[in-house]
Amino acid sequence: MIKPNIALIGPMGAGKTSVGRLLSVALNMGFFDLDVEIEADKGSTITQIFQDHGEAYFRKLEHEICKKIPEMKGFIVSTGGGILINPANLPLLQSTCTLVYLTATPLTLHRRLEGNDTRPLLHNLESILHIREPLYMQAANHTIQTDKKTPAQCAREIIDIIF
Repeated sequence: MIKPNIALIGPMGAGKTSVGRLLSVALNMGFFDLDVEIEADKGSTITQIFQDHGEAYFRKLEHEICKKIPEMKGFIVSTGGGILINPANLPLLQSTCTLVYLTATPLTLHRRLEGNDTRPLLHNLESILHIREPLYMQAANHTIQTDKKTPAQCAREIIDIIF
């Protein structure tokens, strides 16, 4: 059964936003980026939210935005890398989304994120991957390896797999 939305899950740097934007255009669907929604709602960057209030507060905000997803139809949803840390988020995503796990090797992720100072948890990438990878794998309906692929190639692969 094809669900009305597609949610991209995976670690920072895997390509969720860039692939998601391309998918939304190719499939004539809306684009919903959870991090952008949080920033717009709070009038602050994710980095600033982490600095001012900490990760626990950010995860609460993320969950509140995630509650909108079951009401949505026809969207590509780009999630934050930690969306599955809160187990209450998974059923919200699964209710209307096909979940696609975008993955890449730690080396590729480091290369893509090198010099990026807007990722508050980048310094812990390996330990974060160790904790989150099983969550992504269990939740995903499909997995796309993004190493050595352009966002357009990944988007095409997702379209081919789902449709």
